[in-house]
Amino acid sequence: MDLEVKEGEICALLGENGSGKSTLLRIICGIENAAEGRILLSGKNIQNLSAKERARFTAYLPQRFGVYFDTGVLDIVLMGANTNLKFGQTPTRAHIRRAHEALNYLHISHLAQANYMYLSEGEKQMVMIARCIVQGAPLLLFDEPDSSLDVNNRYHLMRILYRLAAEEKLGALLVLHDPQLALAYCDKVYLLKDGKICAKIEKGVSSADAVEKSLRQVFSGIKVYEKEGELFLGYGRESL
Repeated sequence: MDLEVKEGEICALLGENGSGKSTLLRIICGIENAAEGRILLSGKNIQNLSAKERARFTAYLPQRFGVYFDTGVLDIVLMGANTNLKFGQTPTRAHIRRAHEALNYLHISHLAQANYMYLSEGEKQMVMIARCIVQGAPLLLFDEPDSSLDVNNRYHLMRILYRLAAEEKLGALLVLHDPQLALAYCDKVYLLKDGKICAKIEKGVSSADAVEKSLRQVFSGIKVYEKEGELFLGYGRESL
């Protein structure tokens, strides 16, 4: 399996349930071990890094957050700074300022003093993304970051991540289920099947025919149309 995420790029992992997308993210951030091969983060082999060192390179957002207690949104976001703090050290004014900047960046600054437990699932998702921003890692690993968002907010989130990657020179690897969303905002799309990458789509390089051929390895019956340089997807009736 050969996968590369460069500085300033957003890459997507697409595949059916059980194809290995979430497992791959957990391997990259060191939660699970790879059976073979190497994973390099900024040229460093993750197997040689401690958990704290890995956290300085990767900000991981799982599908489920594991926060089940009353706490303020700002406190949740500030948890992202823990990887840069020594034992017993508390967040500095600079960390607090960065937390407010992250909330503002995601257009949820009005939630700073809210109780996290009373937020909608979509709002909780955005708060956790703000926490990852505060962490300051050069690689974002997000497992279905759009899963709790409505259609408008899904595209809003992708626009934010696209701008964040470009402005902050970050790399992002996202597990997504919507190929249209992935094609619209991602520089590269990797198709997974049975734990292996079966195809790769590169923005501005792959033709509509090549994109359709790649997608059909995972999504049978999908059709790709091109209009004014943009790719649009549809399904033929025979695939229903």
